[in-house]
Amino acid sequence: MARVLEALRDPAADRRLAVSRAGISEAHLQALFVRDVGLPIRTFQLWRRLLVALGAFARLDATSAAHAAGFADLAHFSRTCRRMPGYSPSELRSGLMK
Repeated sequence: MARVLEALRDPAADRRLAVSRAGISEAHLQALFVRDVGLPIRTFQLWRRLLVALGAFARLDATSAAHAAGFADLAHFSRTCRRMPGYSPSELRSGLMK
């Protein structure tokens, strides 16, 4: 599981490649991941992408930060921010800058 987590740290990582390297079925890996990490692989990857975007947002504009983290566009980044942590990107940025 540690190798899978390491492979998925990059928000652009291909989940299928991590699954193939694990040497077990995707369903089994998903079950183990949820058991050990506490959330599905897809959600984990989305959180990683969000963290990368927020880190980039400290030095870039919102659209550039969204693209740098692999979001399709600013709207996708904004929706993800509102849905997951519950704040807009600007609210999160101002909180990070304090």
